[in-house]
This record gives sequence, C-alpha cells and structure tokens, in this order.
Amino acid sequence: MWCHKSVGQGSGRTDYRTKSLRAAVGALLAMGGMLGLAGCGGGTGSGLNSSFSDQPFPTTATPVPGATPGKPSSQIVFDANRTGDFQIYTVNANGTEMKRLTADSGTIKRDNTLPVFNPARTKIAYVSKTLPSGDPNIYIMDADGTNGKPLTTEGGYAPSFSPDGSQLLFVKGHSIAVMDSDGSHVKVLTTAGSNESVGDPSFSPDGKTIVFYSGNVGQFGSFLSLYLMDADGKNKRQLKMQTAGPTNIHARFSPDGHKILFETDLGRNSFNQISVVNTDGSNSKTVINDTKFFYNQPAWSPDGSKIVFSSNRLGSHYHLYTANADGSHITPVTPVTSGPGDDKDPDWR
Repeated sequence: MWCHKSVGQGSGRTDYRTKSLRAAVGALLAMGGMLGLAGCGGGTGSGLNSSFSDQPFPTTATPVPGATPGKPSSQIVFDANRTGDFQIYTVNANGTEMKRLTADSGTIKRDNTLPVFNPARTKIAYVSKTLPSGDPNIYIMDADGTNGKPLTTEGGYAPSFSPDGSQLLFVKGHSIAVMDSDGSHVKVLTTAGSNESVGDPSFSPDGKTIVFYSGNVGQFGSFLSLYLMDADGKNKRQLKMQTAGPTNIHARFSPDGHKILFETDLGRNSFNQISVVNTDGSNSKTVINDTKFFYNQPAWSPDGSKIVFSSNRLGSHYHLYTANADGSHITPVTPVTSGPGDDKDPDWR
C-alpha cells in the first residue's frame, strides 16, 4: 500500500502516502498487533467509550483565506496540512467557500484525516490521531465541524458509510470490521493473515457487497489486489481483471453500482494512476495514465459523471483535481491548488 519511490520532476521527495503508510505501519506493528494496521481485531464493542474527556474541537468552522465566494456547488471534504498538522476541510466542487472544520485544541495536537460524508451529508466520519505518537481512531462530527467525538478507542482506520448511513466499515488491525454509526455493535467481517494487509473497504450502492484490497506489504514493495465480499463478510473473492498493476487500492463503486474506480500502481516508475473496471472484472482501463506524476485517492461525483483525486501534477505539493469519468478535462479545484501543503483524501457528495 502506497510504497512509492519519489515524486516526479527530480525532487527526490517521498510520496506523502508512503510517509503515512510507513508511519502507521511502523508505529502500529511496534505495538505487537494491538492497534492500527497491525493489530488483531476482536469483533466486540469493548473499546467504545461515550465519556470522551479530551478537549473539544472548535464549534465554529474556520474560513480559509483565499477562498472566494461563488454559486453553491456539490461539496468535497478532504484533509490537508496547510497549517502544519493534517486537518479536515470542505470546499465546493467549483473551488469556492473553502472551510476548515477541525483544528488543534489548546496544547493537544492532532492529525485529522480520511474524512467521508454520510449519505445525507449531515455527518463526517474521519480518523483522528493525537500527535506525536497517538493511535488512530474513528471519530464522527456534524458536517459543519461541530460535535466531534470518538467512535472507537482501540484503533480504527479508513471509515466508510453504508448506503443508508446506519453503519460504518473500517479497518481494525488486520481486519475489516463494521459498526453502527454511533460506534456500537462492532463486528469483524474478514481478517488477513500475519503477513497480509487489508484496507480501504467500501459498500456497493445497494449495500450488499463490499470492495476492499488485500495482499502483502513488505520491504520489496506492495502486492495488493482488489477483492469483493458479501456485506456479512462471506463469499470473499478476488476481482480478476486483465489490466491491473501489482498494487491496487482505494476502490469505490460508482453511484449506479456498475463500475469500480480505483488507484493502481502500473509498475512503471511506481507512479500511481487511476483506473476503472466493471464490477465483474471486465473492461478494465486506466483512465488517467501519466508516468510523470502521482494520481491518488479517486472518488466519484454524486452522479458518477466525474471523479475527484489528489495529484502532484503542478509541482511538489499535492492538490485536488476533478476530471470527467473517462479521465478527460482534468481541472484544478481552485483555490485548493493555490495553497501550501498537501491536499488529499477527497470524498464528494
């Protein structure tokens, strides 16, 4: 997962997703399989805590300088380290009305990442980690950034809502688990082997199928394939396709449920690209194919006609772009592309 060499243009800068993976895997493996990406999920709700005593998040969303007013547009939520730590922002798809939703609170500093909207767009689930060495856990807040609270306390990563918003898929150690959207009734659906990894789970629009990646991550690279399973964790099967690289991650069903969008490493200079495939594995194609830059974390627009993703195509930093579903007409999500730091992990509702 995310084992890249360096960003293009001869910068020698390590891809930020590699840094995130190494930090997460390194820290969590050191805990002997308890939390994060290396732990062994238990399938019970014993780690849930409704009396969180940490300092609260700000109750008012903070406008980001540089955002310009404009007509209302469908909204994208993402994370960015524009102020040092990674925090969560929203922006209209036309680049207007960008707001920061989370921030450090007093002396407590956090990375807040991997945000996803619920289907009603009233809530955002995300991953929060106390710096410098805290454990990642799943949090939830209102869509305006208020009322942030934890859903897990024993580790959690990569949340994704069910189509009706009642449940959340997430990664719990070496396992993919599901819980109610209030943090209750945690159930492990599938568990990887000791030398394997699973991640990026996401429901199909009808809620009957889950897509995720599974495979090996080691010092010589990642070998990750896409898999499907029933919503109860049964009938696990590999999504076999003709065109795929050694690493295929971050898969998302199209709104009509007919296609799967995903990020792939084609094995040429380790630059991640964006591909799409039918849900039966047929007609796989790379819709953005560029051997100079990285294209990461694709997500569909609400109607499936467009995609949003993060890329370093304008220089050393990653910013958000939209494109038609076939990869044409790549457009910066301004003013996101004009800011400092990296913008990543978009979700579009």
